[in-house]
Amino acid sequence: MSVFTNPAGGAAEHAAAYVTAILDPSGALALFEVLRRANLRLLARASAADLRRTGVHAERGEESLEHLRRLYAGHDLLHLRQIERVRRTL
Repeated sequence: MSVFTNPAGGAAEHAAAYVTAILDPSGALALFEVLRRANLRLLARASAADLRRTGVHAERGEESLEHLRRLYAGHDLLHLRQIERVRRTL
């Protein structure tokens, strides 16, 4: 199973999520939860070979899926808390 290819993008998706959160915070939270579950399932099924695959980050250069998994462990939870704080203010 290949869960990581060699993408050069990512900023557009991040910007789209930000705009979605501003325009529809409840929808952004629901989308975040669905995407997080899907990503966790993919990572759980990743083989050792999958985890060694690399991609190119626009600012940080080449990174393996294993490196990203460690880097982002809990990072999504930070954003979930941010979304919840914004949601409470509405």
